[in-house]
Amino acid sequence: MENNIFEQIMEICSEKKVVSRCKKLSKKSKLTSGAVAGTLTELGYWLYVYGHIAEAIKVCEFSHIEEPKPGKVNYNIWDFVLWLWGLEAYIYHKQNAEERCNEIIVAMERVWSIPSGIFDTTEKISAHNRSIRNSLTYEDAINKNKIEEQLESNSKLGAAEYRFTALFHMIGYGVTGLYPHLEEHKAELEELIEQYIQFLK
Repeated sequence: MENNIFEQIMEICSEKKVVSRCKKLSKKSKLTSGAVAGTLTELGYWLYVYGHIAEAIKVCEFSHIEEPKPGKVNYNIWDFVLWLWGLEAYIYHKQNAEERCNEIIVAMERVWSIPSGIFDTTEKISAHNRSIRNSLTYEDAINKNKIEEQLESNSKLGAAEYRFTALFHMIGYGVTGLYPHLEEHKAELEELIEQYIQFLK
């Protein structure tokens, strides 16, 4: 039954980038590895890029797995899951469903606050999260330098790939309001998200 969602998506969207990821996930869709979680995240974001919003939401909902227990946070999986949750929150924000958007952001923050083997107290986790959020610059989030490097070497494909992966931070983190440098550039970020999407279509 789980794999039906990917078969249904392929019937609706024939874009190669969507179909290839649906085929992979039809064979293996349990979120037990970073590879599967990464493919699912890519699928959700490509669906959003191509304007299949309802299907993107379904993929995001598919990622609603049980929150990890203290000391059991595998960020090889959870980084991808949280980017999907961020996409879901962003879509609801765009639809003016702010209550649902905020519920998802709260859930994201709850996962970020779960003690791991390295940071075992709330104070250490909070300090670590603040440090990460303060260190993510706007330029890094939009992959500015990486895209420019690809364009300088005449690699349009490489530039496109960096635009796509930048959306994970721009959308997935930008919607949370937790990243100071992204908040400072909120209007620019929104404009650039649309530019990247138009370029990728």
